[in-house]
Amino acid sequence: MPDSDLLKKGDSIKSKWRITHKIGGGGFEQIYQACDKLRQEFVAVKVESNFQPRQGIRMEVTVLRRIQNRQHICELFFDGVSTLYNYMIMTLLGLSLSEIRRNTQEQRFTLSTTLRISLRILEAIESVHSIVLLHRDIKPSNFAIGKANSRQIYILDFSLARKYTDYGQHATYDYTQFFANLPDVFENFRKHINDLKYEDKPDYEYLRLLFVSTIERLGYHDDDPYDWEKSIEHNENDALVRPVELNSQLKQLKNDNQRIDQSSFSILDFEKHAKNHRR
Repeated sequence: MPDSDLLKKGDSIKSKWRITHKIGGGGFEQIYQACDKLRQEFVAVKVESNFQPRQGIRMEVTVLRRIQNRQHICELFFDGVSTLYNYMIMTLLGLSLSEIRRNTQEQRFTLSTTLRISLRILEAIESVHSIVLLHRDIKPSNFAIGKANSRQIYILDFSLARKYTDYGQHATYDYTQFFANLPDVFENFRKHINDLKYEDKPDYEYLRLLFVSTIERLGYHDDDPYDWEKSIEHNENDALVRPVELNSQLKQLKNDNQRIDQSSFSILDFEKHAKNHRR
């Protein structure tokens, strides 16, 4: 992992994207917010050092190129290599599901939100599996809501993704504690996955209907507010950035740019089982 930040505020990439600040990072990667000069909007820039042994961005770019224009997948605007780092420029997203959950009063989602985001996560994973790849790092922190549309859920971080290769092997997992005190839909989900043989493909439609039928039976609706939407509605100081705040930041950034030489204006654990069927 790099000892210091690879980019800093004011740095530019290809004279098109100007770094505003660092968002975060993990492992060997760093993530920044940047302003797209042509689009006049904020984007995310992910970078990694050229000198580290593990190169994850190349795999991410490969996956995203193959899976563009699908629901739950962010848009890849550009990618490249500089003398110091690899980088990719993509849709700027909101908080991860892990961060949102920690910000809730009880640090857990309501059942309504849990069921509906489970359905969205299933759809996202199916999209990845449709191109014969396993994500291999499914966890709440690798799913995030959109900035422009907080009801949209995206799957993130494809640096560990790989093609199906472990033919003939069948992984098992003890879900007993994980599914405790949850509706039968999750137990039925687990049973379907565990019953799959090596050559079987998960029945995504069946799994989807498990969630849909449970949502309807409990009287929930797909257009009900998610927990984080309720938080936005009742808390003006919520950590999520809303469109009005984005516009304000863009206006401020535009004013800053006027003082800068323009030439310097230069980015749920069920797939363990899915790998057990043939391409």
